[in-house]
Amino acid sequence: MLRGKYFLQGKEQLRNRSNLWAHKDGNMPTRVLHIVPSYKPAVIYGGIIYSVAMLAERQVSLGAEVWVFTTTANGAEELSVPTGIPMEISGVRVVYFRRWTGDHTHFCPGLWRALWQQGPRFDVIYVHSWWNWVVFGAMLICRWRSLQTFFVPHGMLSPYTLRYSWRSGFQHTVGQWLLARARWIATTPQEEGELRALSPWQDILCLPNAVSLPEVLPSRALSVGEVVQLLYLSRLDPKKGFGLLLDALSELEAPLPWRLVVAGDITSAFGQRMQQLARQKGLSDCIEWRGWVTDEEKWCLLAQSDVLVLPSQNENFAVVVVEALAVGTSVLVSDQVGLSAYVKQWDAGWCAPLCRAAWRDQLRSALMDAAKRQRIREQMPDQVRRDFDATNIARQYLQAKEQRYVQVIFRKPSRHGHYSIERSFGALWPYWEAMADLRVQRVVAVAASRDFWPRVRIALQMRRLYAQVYHLSGDIYFAALFLPGRKTLLTIHDCGFMRHPHPVKRWLLAQLWLRWPVRHCRHVVTVSEATKAEVVRYTGCASTKVSVIPSAIPPHFRFCPKPFNAECPRILHIGSAPNKNLLRHIEALRGIPCVLHIVALIGPVERQRLEQCGVAFEHTPDLDEAAVVRAYEACDLLLFASTWEGFGMPILEAQTVGRPVVTAHGSSMPEVAGPEGACFVDPFDVASIRQGVLRVIQDAAYRAHLVQKGIQNVRRYRPSAIAQAYAEIYRKMAR
Repeated sequence: MLRGKYFLQGKEQLRNRSNLWAHKDGNMPTRVLHIVPSYKPAVIYGGIIYSVAMLAERQVSLGAEVWVFTTTANGAEELSVPTGIPMEISGVRVVYFRRWTGDHTHFCPGLWRALWQQGPRFDVIYVHSWWNWVVFGAMLICRWRSLQTFFVPHGMLSPYTLRYSWRSGFQHTVGQWLLARARWIATTPQEEGELRALSPWQDILCLPNAVSLPEVLPSRALSVGEVVQLLYLSRLDPKKGFGLLLDALSELEAPLPWRLVVAGDITSAFGQRMQQLARQKGLSDCIEWRGWVTDEEKWCLLAQSDVLVLPSQNENFAVVVVEALAVGTSVLVSDQVGLSAYVKQWDAGWCAPLCRAAWRDQLRSALMDAAKRQRIREQMPDQVRRDFDATNIARQYLQAKEQRYVQVIFRKPSRHGHYSIERSFGALWPYWEAMADLRVQRVVAVAASRDFWPRVRIALQMRRLYAQVYHLSGDIYFAALFLPGRKTLLTIHDCGFMRHPHPVKRWLLAQLWLRWPVRHCRHVVTVSEATKAEVVRYTGCASTKVSVIPSAIPPHFRFCPKPFNAECPRILHIGSAPNKNLLRHIEALRGIPCVLHIVALIGPVERQRLEQCGVAFEHTPDLDEAAVVRAYEACDLLLFASTWEGFGMPILEAQTVGRPVVTAHGSSMPEVAGPEGACFVDPFDVASIRQGVLRVIQDAAYRAHLVQKGIQNVRRYRPSAIAQAYAEIYRKMAR
């Protein structure tokens, strides 16, 4: 059993002694724990061990105090190392624990006991791998004890791995529960996509593996016209696709001679079968079965080769691809290799699907294109050192623990609607992404908020989310009741539901959409002072609990001047909800030569009123964002005299484009439009609306004044300032 004296000591003890782990400025070092089923010198397991070891050692070089908990696993054998006490290996404090099983399940209660006792003393824990008892137990303990945990699956949750029904069933039930409170790290964009498909609402970072590259790498000049040397450097396993490579080579009629060197476990049963297959295909004279090579031999072999081939059916990362490119050797990989996207990005070789004909064609291209191989040999070593610098990757791992993870939750869009809320928040994302201490993820409700059962689905979804801060926006305020109140921020855009005509429904909405959520959440944001006043009045909460942060103008709206058509102006109307006042707008336009463009669904009542009033109109209910912008640019003025609004985003959108606005003098609209940024009318008086429209049409000087003041007004709604205001709240709530 591991003694406490060998572990992390108290802060005062660490301050009072000069040790290897302290930062130069005397501050406490970051305390890091890696949990991995096996560790060097058990290199039989391949790339994961090398990557974890390099990551841990570089974190030490950055001033962190790094520990590794691992087992004595070394394949079917056990490492001959002391167990239960720390050993310093390249600056990393490694503790080995004896496993009870001699197979890949790695049942190891001693490691779990040590993690339970010592886990809370670490600032961050990285758990590597999956599908073994070491990791299952570690994740259970980390969840139980609420430890800050990063889960690094290293490709073990890929569709290829989950192709077995029992694994898929386990992962979607027990596995998902074990991992729900951890943050995940993918090592390639391909793995990130696979993990997001498996768990859409998980916090997933994408950080490459740390790769150990020698300070001085061997190199050689490309010999054009000589035998092209192909290299296969990997395990011989059905997953690696070596049989496909032999099939493609047997069909190859290349103008240049080639030679394949195989560096792998050629003595295994599968390796023997592949040698027999090569003889059957008449390839024996062109293949050298080298077997396993030492680390020094590996680098020389990579440098001496012209093309590394890796036809894997599934490869999470493929360290060997980085190693090959680091010495300037081109690569030919399958599109199932995690780094295939990187190869395509830099044109560092060739990629092919798992198809014999495709591999045959790409092999021919690799053999014939000496100029491309020469370019790769000259350019890629420096590029790889920049992109896979182990120290920089280790720094990113350490910085990740300082990031506050925020989930911003939106309603599910329906087919019809003018989603100004979502567009407004979309303007904030670039600014949040630029903040190193924040990670903000967009979450969309699984169902539209209509009827009982869809709302039950939304509630269940909320229970599955995990973040340091939850930010709920849109018209699903009831969902806040199913989130941790102390971590939840609620943005209320309006209190329109408090005007529901049915008293029973109005009471239910008041409780579930306003009073209980406001009481439950730690903080509330409204988009206008008018909405804040309503929230305080309806709920009785303290005004200090409510902040006002206005909506931001979507970035795709730009100033677009247009001559005003005073003869027959095009008037834009947004929305069909009762508060949008469409019927009074139609009445006000009776007898005015114009075209009313309605961006909303309209019913038979509205159509009948349009016909009675003789108003020419266009009706476009389904517009994407680009089409909405074009609608603003095509119009001459915006008519937006709503009976009430929580904010009134169309006012700002029209002002940004450079169009005069006719809006109401009540609710939030004067606050949003600015004192001189719009023509204000009484929304309940048809004559007042008509008079405002006619004044804008007939008075050119007044129109120009409105446009000028509108352009000045929109400067108050810069996305950068609004994103910063929300970020400050996120930071306070995440402490």
